[in-house]
Amino acid sequence: MKKLVVFDVDGTLVDSEPLHKISRDIMLNRLGIYSEQLSDSAIGVGKRDFWERVQKEYGLSLDCNALTVEEFDILISVIRERGVKLSTGVKELLEFLKTSGVKMAVASSSDGTYVDEILKATGIKDYFNVVCTGDLVKHTKPDPEIYLKTMDFSNEVAKDTLAVEDSTLGILAAVNAKITCIGFNANDMGAQQDFSPCEQVVSDMRDIVKFV
Repeated sequence: MKKLVVFDVDGTLVDSEPLHKISRDIMLNRLGIYSEQLSDSAIGVGKRDFWERVQKEYGLSLDCNALTVEEFDILISVIRERGVKLSTGVKELLEFLKTSGVKMAVASSSDGTYVDEILKATGIKDYFNVVCTGDLVKHTKPDPEIYLKTMDFSNEVAKDTLAVEDSTLGILAAVNAKITCIGFNANDMGAQQDFSPCEQVVSDMRDIVKFV
């Protein structure tokens, strides 16, 4: 049995992309550069990477970090207003891992304030021994840094770790850290992602039990 299971957050633990789109569209409209194509190009990409590209392309005065922080502020307000749903089978899987003595961690490219809000809003924060977020690392996914740091914080090694990811960049980050990765594909966004490096792909979190 694996000793540690590491989860991405957006699109994995929670079905949050619709909320990200709302906050992203609000931000792009504020900046006067909204287009559907530009907004959709952010899917599966870290926010700082997205805003760095937008800042350069449109010559914005704010830097990518300030743009990212502002959008996360909008996103947190959207979550507080609308709520956010757990992905199918998440609670059951977390309960199974807890009773089995398996450590659980989060490795998300999103900022810590946002991830904390998500975990509290969905009532699952206490399941996780370690929460590692994008503002704690220098290199974002697909770089393995966030997974290496998460394992270090958890005192575990790659052979005893399982990752759960929904995006190409996240999957590559786990694989680059030598971790077995399970792909989670439960919505239309998955059609844009490459799950080929994954050990298996599931659409219900409860199916991950057999790989632990």
